[in-house]
Amino acid sequence: MSTSSKLRLLDEAGEKLEDNITRSLRKNPCVKITDNNLDIYVRTGHHSLDRRNKDLHMLALYIIFSRVGNV
Repeated sequence: MSTSSKLRLLDEAGEKLEDNITRSLRKNPCVKITDNNLDIYVRTGHHSLDRRNKDLHMLALYIIFSRVGNV
């Protein structure tokens, strides 16, 4: 699969997710938004042009809808 096809599919998935969240918020506005932030620093044993230390940053977001609406 080409890079442009992958990006197009990700954009379409994001639009559908946004639509679903918007629809759910109209029905039940009681939500909690949480995130997990993970920062990792990976050191290599031997430095070279190809092998360097890596600084990884990852973020996961969650939207939790209340089971009891309009509380």
